[in-house]
Amino acid sequence: MMYDSFKISDKLNNKEYNMTRHYHNNGELRIERYLINGKLHREGYPAIIEYDWSGRVFNEKYYINDKIHRDDGPARIEYREDGTILSEEYYANGKLHREGGPAYIEYLNGKQISYERYFMAGKPHREGGPATIEYAKSGKFIYEVYYIDGEEVDNVW
Repeated sequence: MMYDSFKISDKLNNKEYNMTRHYHNNGELRIERYLINGKLHREGYPAIIEYDWSGRVFNEKYYINDKIHRDDGPARIEYREDGTILSEEYYANGKLHREGGPAYIEYLNGKQISYERYFMAGKPHREGGPATIEYAKSGKFIYEVYYIDGEEVDNVW
């Protein structure tokens, strides 16, 4: 496997990154990684970008200080072959976490939600509704499970 490594200056954030790129056997870019002091870290942009054999981005991950993390959106985004979003994951300091919405969302066609899970600090959790929901193509839910602080509970709402 071929790879290269070099330094990049980010004048906006006043940071200097070590960037490594690995390539598929056909010469297409396979993965880019951005590090500071040996730790995955990149502010405002993904620290890991993965590409398929054709050069299409299929996975982006945001890291701060070697932990998957993003304040203003999903920290992991996975794409389908046609470029639509397959799934989004929200993380805070390395743990699935999102306040006010699901931390994991899977889409049928890039728009319609097929599956969602709510997490707080890495534990399934949602007050006032199910923490795990699966939807049919019609949009109606077909499966739900309730959790509080990582423990499955009966629907009390």
